Amino acid sequence: MDVSVCLPTYNEEDRILELVDSTEEVLIRSEYVDRFEIIVSDGSSDDKTVEMVQKRVDKDHVELISPDGRRYYGESIMDGFDSARYEYFILLDGDGSISPGNLDKMFPLLEENDVLVGQRSLSDRKPLRGVLSYFYNSLTINLFGSDLMDHHCGAKAFKRSSCEELFEVTESVHWYWDTEILLRAQNRGLDIEEFGATWNTKIGSEVDVLSDSFNLFKKSLEFKFVQGFD
Repeated sequence: MDVSVCLPTYNEEDRILELVDSTEEVLIRSEYVDRFEIIVSDGSSDDKTVEMVQKRVDKDHVELISPDGRRYYGESIMDGFDSARYEYFILLDGDGSISPGNLDKMFPLLEENDVLVGQRSLSDRKPLRGVLSYFYNSLTINLFGSDLMDHHCGAKAFKRSSCEELFEVTESVHWYWDTEILLRAQNRGLDIEEFGATWNTKIGSEVDVLSDSFNLFKKSLEFKFVQGFD
């Protein structure tokens, strides 16, 4: 199979090269993968992320997207999808919290599903983050009737031939992008499968747990009651 792996980044100079290298290692040794590319889609980092990735760019495997002006999480993913060449589009968090080893769990499931999404164990997370995640996912399940247990895991995969229109209609530009696209995928009756994802909290991540969690809760209510998604 042919896969595009997108790493959305913002100020990840301390870990991005290690993440690119370890992702490439998994892709090279996989018996499932014929052709691949790694797309680092940057959100206009103000550290040396872009400069460091430029050293790894080559025409076959590693591509850098570095637009002018701030690009938020969802926008960086959309930039990556627009640039991707291959049928299977895979997302891994650019801060390295999702180990590239998770790709080995995803490859056997790709061809028989339209969407894959990782499900993290609450025990993998710090107590506050775990509690907030539990309540956020519970809210999403109750508001929208979602069948998924984890709406914000940074490991996902999409079959382009099934999901191209899905990407066109998803409007969120920041952290709510994950939830919105998964809700829309369910609404369209796409085949979705969850898998157990290995996840670790990374020191120095750009995620602000309290502020970002509040905004996710707020956005869920807006998506339901203001935008009228059902």
